[in-house]
Amino acid sequence: MVSAQGLVFGFALAGALYYKGLFLVPLLAILLFGLACYWTESTIYRGGKGMKIFFTAIVAAFTISADQHHMRSLIPPVLVGYILLLIRYRYGYATETIRKITGKAYAVYLLGSLVFIGSHLPTRVPVLCFFLMLLIIVVINRNFYLFLGRRMGWLTALTAVPFHVLFYFYNGISFLTGIAAYGIRWVRGDRHKAGRRGIVEQQKPIPER
Repeated sequence: MVSAQGLVFGFALAGALYYKGLFLVPLLAILLFGLACYWTESTIYRGGKGMKIFFTAIVAAFTISADQHHMRSLIPPVLVGYILLLIRYRYGYATETIRKITGKAYAVYLLGSLVFIGSHLPTRVPVLCFFLMLLIIVVINRNFYLFLGRRMGWLTALTAVPFHVLFYFYNGISFLTGIAAYGIRWVRGDRHKAGRRGIVEQQKPIPER
């Protein structure tokens, strides 16, 4: 899993550095869709101010970035998706039949929107490898997602994917940070030892001739 963490982080960094907004804006749109169930449910049932402020900031950042990089067509699918979810959570749980019908309808809309957003991504090796690594992580943890899907619903299980990826992402950062800190400490230790050896050698008495 450490290798998967490093690869996800590396490909994401490469995509962000080389393609910048062309990679980051569609990725942010996909992230917003992935977290849609969590944020809409939190807004309706818990409604904390911090959650609302953070969500508003993320949507604002996405909207401004999409406008600056001439990807305005990505804004309506994301906003409409959230509106549909809010309507579903408000009125779509009256009966079990309505809940299932609205869930399937939203799933179709979600898949269509993700395909549309994905068509805006650069079809380059780092980007393709990034999503390939995400797919591998999902496959490796498929039993966990299947468990969530059976217990909490498939739309809610989808929300777990970004959080799981985020877990691997900051684990990868922690791993690289630990390696860098160890390397710096090792280099400093060698310099300190070399300096002490030099001082000891200078203090040795010079033999008389």
